[in-house]
Formats: sequence, C-alpha cells, structure tokens
Amino acid sequence: MALRVGLCQMTARNDKEINFQICRDLVSEAASQGCTLVALPECFAFIGAQKGEAQAAAEALEGPTMHRYCELAKEKQLWLSLGGFQEKVEGEPDDKILNTHVIVNSLGEIASVYRKIHLFDAPFTGLVESQQTVAGTEVVSCASPVGQLGVTVCYDVRFPELYQKLRFEHGAEILLVPSAFSMPTGRAHWELLMRTRAVETQCYVIAAAQAGQHNEDGNKRCSWGHAMAVDPWGKVLAEFDGSSTGVRVVEVDQNVLQDVRQKMLAQRWSVPRLRSVCRVCFITMGSAGSIVKKGQAKVSHTPVVPVRVAPAPTAHADEGFEIDDEALVTYNSWEDEDPPIPGTPMPTCRIDHRNAVRNTNRFLRNVLKDPAKFVARFPGQEEDCQQDIRSEEVEVEVLRF
Repeated sequence: MALRVGLCQMTARNDKEINFQICRDLVSEAASQGCTLVALPECFAFIGAQKGEAQAAAEALEGPTMHRYCELAKEKQLWLSLGGFQEKVEGEPDDKILNTHVIVNSLGEIASVYRKIHLFDAPFTGLVESQQTVAGTEVVSCASPVGQLGVTVCYDVRFPELYQKLRFEHGAEILLVPSAFSMPTGRAHWELLMRTRAVETQCYVIAAAQAGQHNEDGNKRCSWGHAMAVDPWGKVLAEFDGSSTGVRVVEVDQNVLQDVRQKMLAQRWSVPRLRSVCRVCFITMGSAGSIVKKGQAKVSHTPVVPVRVAPAPTAHADEGFEIDDEALVTYNSWEDEDPPIPGTPMPTCRIDHRNAVRNTNRFLRNVLKDPAKFVARFPGQEEDCQQDIRSEEVEVEVLRF
C-alpha cells in the first residue's frame, strides 16, 4: 500500500510568526491531499539575516515555537518532519546552538530528535556553521506509519557512512534530508548527492528545501531550492525549481522498496567491519579518565591510558586512532606476556603522533578482543568506584574504512 508524503519548499525569513503561517498553509495543503507525513525544510521556523540572530531566536524543544508545531501536527492528524530547528540547550555556551531535526507524530508528541552531526563549514559560501552550532553525536532513526525514517539534516548528505549505518544497522526505508543548500554547492552537487544516497541505500529520499533569497537588508542569503524526492532505484519522483514554494505529494510504496531490494541483494554483501561495528566504552566526553585491567590493585601499578575524547574518534585500519587536537594520551608499561603497549612508559603526547597512534591501536585491539577484562576508572576515584565497561557508559564508535 502506498502512503502519501508532502514534500515542501519554502523561503523562510527572520520572523517566526510569518514562517509559522507559511508552514501552516503548507501542512494544511498536504493534509487536504491525504498526506501521512509532511516534510518541512531546514530552518523552517527561522533563518537569520544578521550575525547572532539564530542564537537569539533559539529555544528549547519545550518552548513555545515547537509547541505550536506539535499542536499543528495534532490538529491536522499527521506526522511532521521539522529540521533543522535552532535548539537552545542548557549547559551550552550562549553563542552556541544545535541544529535539530524533530519528528512529531499525529498526536502532537515528539517522536524522535536528531542533532546534526556534520556541520557546514564552507567559507567560500559565506557559511561556517561551527561558529554558532555544536555538532550532535547520535545516529537517529524513527518508526513511522510510512516506514522507518532515517533522520538527517542537509550537509549530512555528503557523508555516506551515516546513511549506510541508517540503512544496514537501523533498517531505514525513508531518508529525510531537510536542507537549505547554498547556491554554489547546490548547483554542483544537489541532485547527484540525493540520487546517490537513494541508490546506494535502496531507500526513498525526501529532501525538503529552502529556496530563493531570504532577506534584502541583511546577509541576503540565498538557498538553492530544488526540493526533491527520489525512489530506491534513483528515479526522481518530484522536484521543485529554484524559486517556487509549495507542496508536492509523493507516494511511498513499500512494494516498490522491497522489489528493488530483492532484485539487488545489497544487504547480503554489506560488510559491517567496513562501517562501524566496534564499540568501546570510554568516558564522559571532554573529561579525563582511564581504562585499567581488572585485578590490578593500584592505579600507579596498572597499565593506564587516560584519554580525553572528542565526540567521535575514528580508527582507520592502517593509519591509527584519531581524536581531536586537544586529546592527550599517557602510557604506562604493561606487565603482560603480550603487552598491547610495549616498552617503557612514554611521556604524555598528542594523539596524532605516529607512535602514539600505533600504540593506541594496539591497546584498543586488546580491549576489543575481551572488554570484560577491563574496567573504566575516573581520576580521583577509589578502587571501589571502578565500573565495568557497559553500554550505559558513553560509547565511542571505532569506524573502519
């Protein structure tokens, strides 16, 4: 059975009330055509014209703006894809926000929340997103009446490993890519990227978009438009031009999706170890801690590797374990027949030093072989505060390419 999705294109401004009325009209039109899900673009609620406006406009998800959209979904009895929303989070600096994609169900409840992982830093376009935005860390999918949703935002589309993970580990069937693409990058890559993500994952891609010039008296930002829906075979089902606004109705058919997947058995040949199958539980992001071998009595006598980690360290099979520039690793000797970190204690050094990388890889391989032999320790804790490594601790993914 085919279900209907409303693909939207709009030109948001730096006025929440105007934008809500535009979105309300789009959602009402989609509802009148029997849509189960309506996809609105990135910056649907607000797009700044001056530096600092986005931060000033940011709200918590419990705030009045998101409440209005939740009520709209409930009133129209459909699901909304709202991304990205300028989210203000307690504990973040005043000049930093999150770019958040919110899925709201037909009861007006928030069903899923994704914080954009990949930030658009492209100075040649005039946009450096990391100056105002904190990157997310969690891959998010969400069950919905139209299928399993892979929840992403805009620039994420350039990073295929995210979509491979959504497809083969989260079971995604529909990839949502709400966007506000810049003019030069959209002209060069928009259609190519959307169709590629659809083909390689055998998923529907629904890419709502901002279009046209957003203001005349500020930064005069323009967005590429061309909101697009693509089927699992790479066929473009619907596409806007670069300036018009409105709703196009797209049918998402599970029979079509399964037919494509049965014709080409991509999942059979998907190799998990080439994606991100290994997980090591380390410590809270940004703090110092260590992993020590069970059975050792004192920290001073144990093989200790204190690590301060960035959001997503990655390990390349031949090149080593990478953490952010600030991360430091300290090595002590291992009293072991097959030490993962051989030799005498090494001084504290930056993680990008080749020897440090090599030794850290050896240590990680040892932990990955049998994580039950290790415990997590935080500086200043006594022995009775040791904690077994488990999923409740912060998980750092080891990606292999």
